[in-house]
Amino acid sequence: MNGVQVSGHSGETQLVFESQLDVANTRNLYRELDNALAARKPLALDATQVERVDAATLQLLAAFCCAARDAGVPMRWCGASAVLRNAAAFLDLNDSLGQPS
Repeated sequence: MNGVQVSGHSGETQLVFESQLDVANTRNLYRELDNALAARKPLALDATQVERVDAATLQLLAAFCCAARDAGVPMRWCGASAVLRNAAAFLDLNDSLGQPS
């Protein structure tokens, strides 16, 4: 498990996050996110399946989203589970994440 499934469609990179995002997958998740960012294609993030997310992984996602913005890579959220949205709000990471919907 990498924490995310990455695919390319219609000129953008789609990232569909798995249900369990925790520190056990952080190294693999970092690698996949880094590769997606290096492609410099627009990013579509789908976190609708996330059932569990820990603070370390949420901070990694926030750093990824900030890096995408800093690099000028367009990014949009296709959706986010209540678990992810609540954790982001609790840790005050909504702005860094680009306000997942």
